[in-house]
Amino acid sequence: MHIDFELYKDGAWTRVVQEVNLDIDFKIDPDNLDGELCSLPQKMIQYGQIYSQLKSEVNRKEELAKFIYASLALKVRATDKVTENAVKEKVTTDQQYQQALAEQNHSERNAILAESWWRSINKKADLIQSLVYRESSEIKRGAF
Repeated sequence: MHIDFELYKDGAWTRVVQEVNLDIDFKIDPDNLDGELCSLPQKMIQYGQIYSQLKSEVNRKEELAKFIYASLALKVRATDKVTENAVKEKVTTDQQYQQALAEQNHSERNAILAESWWRSINKKADLIQSLVYRESSEIKRGAF
């Protein structure tokens, strides 16, 4: 699976596509708990960074949509003497504003996905720690 977002790099916003392999990253190999545990910090950082970048993008897109709304509203008020409801109607149906909202919604969807991945990788850590604890308890009792 992939997720796309904009990253500020070299003085400009650049679209980045991040590949994630959910099948591998969220699977637990019970025969390699030490390896699983050792690989978790890197995965936690990776998914945390993706989530952080997407939250930042959502905030930026929200601000852009507000800016576009305000700019269009000023133009409408400058040319017509209309009520606030008429201003709202004209602005919310504007194609530029609709595009900004669509981009904001896309970013919000991706941020929700990334947050669920980040939470899931943290739950994986809890599960692995429980399995390691159970395994060590069984070894101490002589179950192996």
